[in-house]
Amino acid sequence: MITAYLDCFSGISGDMFIGALLDAGLGAEELKKSLDTLPLKGYHLRIKREKRHHISGTRFLVNLLDKKQVPRNLADIRNIIQRGDLSTPVKEKAIQIFTKLADIEGKIHSLPPEEIRFHEVGA
Repeated sequence: MITAYLDCFSGISGDMFIGALLDAGLGAEELKKSLDTLPLKGYHLRIKREKRHHISGTRFLVNLLDKKQVPRNLADIRNIIQRGDLSTPVKEKAIQIFTKLADIEGKIHSLPPEEIRFHEVGA
């Protein structure tokens, strides 16, 4: 098993995290094929190398074909993950991550996790 440690002293965005995973060896085509199995439409992925201030890295972009985004709740996210052609461990880990996010957001907003609406990450 490979373990990665991230020093996110000021946070990390999802696109930055995926860019880092791509730099660390995650195959772009493998990622695209896995995402294509999910029941999601209306987006296009762009992956490109960029250099800023003499530092290079991979930029991961999600372009939405329709700017209107529908926020989803935890049950919606679970359903999307379960319907994907992903291994059981990947599905379980993804659901654990979204459940943890819903728990934390729920505590912040004084709501039960089931009532949390995921905006960017869920749309």
